[in-house]
Amino acid sequence: MTAVSALTLVVLAGCTPSMEGEWVGTMTPPYGEVIAINYTVDTGDDGTMAIDLSHRYFGTFELWNVQMSGDTLGFAWAPVDVMMECKLARTEREAFEGYCKDESGQLGGMTMRRPDV
Repeated sequence: MTAVSALTLVVLAGCTPSMEGEWVGTMTPPYGEVIAINYTVDTGDDGTMAIDLSHRYFGTFELWNVQMSGDTLGFAWAPVDVMMECKLARTEREAFEGYCKDESGQLGGMTMRRPDV
């Protein structure tokens, strides 16, 4: 690798925004009302992402199989013992919007954004 290509990799890596920190958003269950939620995102030394979803009355849930593929954030979680598979697409700088699908195929909406966006 040449010094120029190594420098290019460092510059490009520095331009990628970190997902770490506090996020806010909404969750809309099938046939339900919009619920305000919070997210806490941590990134491990190996680059893996861990996300906790929390609501002031319902508590905190760990999201599983968190993956960022291009501009799509995918994860699974189990509120009330129902497995949900979620896909959120980047809609603008530091914002995501998408859906979660339960085991029966019902869809619910979900958003995630930085508090200052």
